Amino acid sequence: MPKNYSRTSQRAIAYSQKDLETAVEKVRKKELTNYAASKLYGIPASTLSDRVNGKTGLKSRTLGRSPAIPLDMETKLASGLRTMEKWGWGLSKSEVIDIVSEFIKRNKIKTPFINDIPGNDWFLSFRKRHKLSIKKPQPIEYLRKRMTDPFVIHEYFTLLGSTLEKLNLNDPHKIWNLDESYVCLDPTKRKVVGAVGARCTRTTAGSAKENITVLTTVNAVGIKLNPLIVFKGSYVYDQWMADQNEEYDFEVAYASSKRDWMETEIFYNYMVKVIIPSLGEEKPVLLIYDGHSTHVDERVVALAAENNITILKLPAHTSHLLQPLDLAVFKSFKSIWDKKLVEWQRQNVGFKIRKKEFAEMFAQAWSQTTPKVIQNGFMKGGIYPFDPNVIPKEKYDPAAYKKMAKRNDI
Repeated sequence: MPKNYSRTSQRAIAYSQKDLETAVEKVRKKELTNYAASKLYGIPASTLSDRVNGKTGLKSRTLGRSPAIPLDMETKLASGLRTMEKWGWGLSKSEVIDIVSEFIKRNKIKTPFINDIPGNDWFLSFRKRHKLSIKKPQPIEYLRKRMTDPFVIHEYFTLLGSTLEKLNLNDPHKIWNLDESYVCLDPTKRKVVGAVGARCTRTTAGSAKENITVLTTVNAVGIKLNPLIVFKGSYVYDQWMADQNEEYDFEVAYASSKRDWMETEIFYNYMVKVIIPSLGEEKPVLLIYDGHSTHVDERVVALAAENNITILKLPAHTSHLLQPLDLAVFKSFKSIWDKKLVEWQRQNVGFKIRKKEFAEMFAQAWSQTTPKVIQNGFMKGGIYPFDPNVIPKEKYDPAAYKKMAKRNDI
């Protein structure tokens, strides 16, 4: 249970923040010794020494010790948590602590935390500093999620329209969509011919539930950037990679994850090594994707801003209505993939597909996904050509649509 602290010492209120800053500056400029400044300004010698040597920052405006991580980074984190909650991606306490721990390790920040993992006391103070609370999310039925709120869709299209106008983006070459997907190692969609009433089976080498994560990026013209395959493991080995094929207009990028899914660091590296170099000087550009937690990182946002890339997130639970890759592209790709996988399984009965074979088959299937299919995804999502009325009435929650229609006199 978190502790409730009460101040027992008056040392921290014997001097002001201004006194502390002045004393530190004079010691650093060697105008005063640490001892002399301590006596002159009434600041404990150990406190002053820590500030001078950079062990403790000067940003805190509160009495007592500063936050364990920089206050400006805490503020960004709190803002991100509110945004994620707004769009239906609220994080749990343990997820917040994991994110903070990863940030501390990545930036090599010295903290009092054991193994760089914040404890309950820190989390309680963090909540109080930024007016956050722990709450039970209200469950929403699957049908309600699919029958999307028209007010949310309207707000999204208003933002999309104003962004396209502000950036003067009439060129479909500069409108991009990014999404990740799971590629199943069993052809679940492929049907077979058999006797009526007889049970049908398919021989597999495993549980038929294994997936591999891929990340793809396309634009409204139908151009594809290099896709990314995320293999499970600590490292990516050369023998896992597909042989280069000059017939493809892309190269496959690779990453490894111990947890076998997309991680924030992997996504950031994909932005740095694939997206930004591939876009060249064609700026500004618009990059549209969902609000998955691995895509939410202050470094990604800063990187995009530095390179004149505007990121527009899709509202939560609307990928089936608005995401071009989900609307048309993945459906076409997975149909091609299933066909290739069935052929491979018949020639390799009882064997699991190896990583190199997976990479080569993935590249073949992805190369056969046509620009026309990609363009169709952007059209179905109302992105290009821009069409804020692209979602049919029956896709919306009936009660919400009725309110919307009444407000707009539809």
